[in-house]
Amino acid sequence: MPLQDRVDRFKQLSPKLKALTALDFMEKIVPEAVVPINYDVVSLQVGRLFSQLGRPEELKKRLDKFTSSGQLAPNKAYEYGVYYLSEVESREDAERMFDLFLKDNNSFDAYQRLVYTWIQYAGDTSRAADLFRRYLERDNSRQAQIRIATQSLALGLNGLAFSILEPMLQANPNDADAVRGMVDYYDRTGEANRALSLADQWLGSHPADETMKNRRNTIALMPGK
Repeated sequence: MPLQDRVDRFKQLSPKLKALTALDFMEKIVPEAVVPINYDVVSLQVGRLFSQLGRPEELKKRLDKFTSSGQLAPNKAYEYGVYYLSEVESREDAERMFDLFLKDNNSFDAYQRLVYTWIQYAGDTSRAADLFRRYLERDNSRQAQIRIATQSLALGLNGLAFSILEPMLQANPNDADAVRGMVDYYDRTGEANRALSLADQWLGSHPADETMKNRRNTIALMPGK
């Protein structure tokens, strides 16, 4: 329905259409193209209102304006990336922003933050696993591998966890971290019998390991075991 028709019938409109009409009318009277809003917070909130009312292209237009230079502080790049991913649903633009975020901020915490973001806003475990793999390309230390394997299991990135832990276990069957990780892996992937078998094998040579005893007992007591 044209804007003027909506204005003339404003009282009969649904609450959602009233809100959209008010935004369109504001844009017509004081268009941002003529009187730009230079504060991104204000402009993006207007865009988000449009997006929530079914017009995500209005938010994208504003995001494109503020990101066009490519000269962004890391936290701004992350913020814009979340908007692109969660509200505009533009993965390509989100990746562009997230790459800027990592450019000067490539710590483990930064990668982990993006892993959570892809899972939370897009349900994309494949992209999340790729980010952890990228981190391992720059830091393949044992500490990093164990940390990422543990996080992967917690987030359901089981294939990635297996690809880290299984070679470690094969290389050293007495590697406590690898054994505990693989016990968790088998349990989380529905292979409780293999988890129990590995735990029993470990306890046979490490009977004082109370942590493994408790983990084994927890698995054994679960229904269907």
